[in-house]
Amino acid sequence: MTENFLDKAMANLTVRDDKIYHCGVCQRPYKNEGSCRNHIEATHQKELETTALILKEDEMKQYSVYHMNENPWLDRPLARLLSQDFESNYTLVALVSTDKGLDDVYQVTNHIDNEWWENPEVDWHKESRSTSINDLIVLAEGKCWRVARIGFEEVKII
Repeated sequence: MTENFLDKAMANLTVRDDKIYHCGVCQRPYKNEGSCRNHIEATHQKELETTALILKEDEMKQYSVYHMNENPWLDRPLARLLSQDFESNYTLVALVSTDKGLDDVYQVTNHIDNEWWENPEVDWHKESRSTSINDLIVLAEGKCWRVARIGFEEVKII
C-alpha cells in the first residue's frame, strides 16, 4: 500500500546536470537513485504510513472539500489558516461520497474530462477551481488532510 506514495515521490525525483538525484518530497540531494529511495522510505515514513492507512479504507465515506480563498500557491502559515477565522480562509465547495479514499476525492474535484462538479460522486456547493495544494479534505468523522505537493498531510483543525 505504501508503494503509491513511494511511486509518486520517485516519479518526482529530479536528476540535475551534475548527476545528483533530488528527493521527490524534500529535494534533498543524493548520489544515486537507491540512496534517494532509502531516504524517502526512512525520512518520509509518516507520509508513507498515512498514505497506506488512507488506501486501506474501503467503505463508503463522506468527505467535505474546502478550497482556500486566497491563492493556494502563496506560502501561508497553516496554523493561522486553521484558526478561528477558518471560514474567512476556506470555502466549502463540495461533498464527495467515495469508498476509494483521498486520491479519489482529489481526482473527482479536478477538471479532467469535464467540470468536476458534474461528477456523480460530487454534491457540489459552489463552482470553483480544481482542488489544489493547501486545500482541505475533511472526513465526516473529523479527520482533516491538507493537499500537499505530493499526497496529503494530516492536520488538526483548531
